[in-house]
Amino acid sequence: MSRVLPVICSSFCVSPKNVLKSQRDYSYSYLGDNCAYATSDIEQKGSVRQEQPRTQIKTQVIVKEADHTFCEQRIAEQQKEIDLWRKKYLELQAELDRNTSYEETIQQLQDRVEILIGENKKLNQSLKQKIGDLDQARISINELEQHIRTQKNQNEEIQRLQKQLDQSKKQVNEWKNRFVTIEKQISTITNTDMKTSELEQKISKLQQDLSNWKERCLRAEKEKKDLEDCKQ
Repeated sequence: MSRVLPVICSSFCVSPKNVLKSQRDYSYSYLGDNCAYATSDIEQKGSVRQEQPRTQIKTQVIVKEADHTFCEQRIAEQQKEIDLWRKKYLELQAELDRNTSYEETIQQLQDRVEILIGENKKLNQSLKQKIGDLDQARISINELEQHIRTQKNQNEEIQRLQKQLDQSKKQVNEWKNRFVTIEKQISTITNTDMKTSELEQKISKLQQDLSNWKERCLRAEKEKKDLEDCKQ
């Protein structure tokens, strides 16, 4: 028994720390590397992700962050329990040479430690999965916010064009009114020209009549004078 326990103890003392350290290192490095993986995944599923309401995505982020915190707390508790069991295991191992009746208890403790290590691995895997989901949710939120900003810019451009269109319509109406006014003025001038022409024609006719009557008067006066001369 004394030849087996050192090997078991060595595995027990080193493995949990190394596993936990590698899991933690991977968890922290995963946040940086996951963006590249999430980008390709978002490109494949972007049409579905972008249809999710913004509030729903933010709610999922809050839930995932809570799960993330819970998993970290569970890992810390499991590590603390592992350390306690390891300490107790080492104390029992020191007494093993004096009393071999502790062999069954040590085996139970070792089994318990193995179970805790397995649970710790599962929690780390769950944590990595939740971190990935959280990163994807954040990417979806960023894309949604970018879409909202783009939509806002488009709305502002539409409003600007609409304002420009209204101004153009106003200018068209102003020019139309000016055209109508000018047409009326042209019509008035045309009518005046027609009246002027009519008056000129009347004046010409009156002048002709005047000439005729003047000529007739002169002839009448001449005839009168001739008659008077004949009487003398």
